[in-house]
Amino acid sequence: PAQILEIETFIPLMLQTTEDNLNRLKRVILIGDHNQLPPVIKNMAFQKFSNMEQSMFTRFIRLGVPAVHLDAQGRARPALRQLYSWRYESLGDLPHILN
Repeated sequence: PAQILEIETFIPLMLQTTEDNLNRLKRVILIGDHNQLPPVIKNMAFQKFSNMEQSMFTRFIRLGVPAVHLDAQGRARPALRQLYSWRYESLGDLPHILN
């Protein structure tokens, strides 16, 4: 896992080569989880007044940007998954976890 600055996610988008001054980019797919780690804001003024404690994913979800939510996990034993079921209510287990 890694944390990057929000602006850093746009650098590859801006550095792409264009054809006839038209952007070739048709779609952007971001992978993340708005329920996990929030941004770390060290400047108290930004933290208090800028609403930067929201992650980019959280803002997208709140703005109604279409999102796909996983409904099955394949890493944790069922007993561990139940510990975070309060956050991921519809999350189940993949078949290989149940065996």
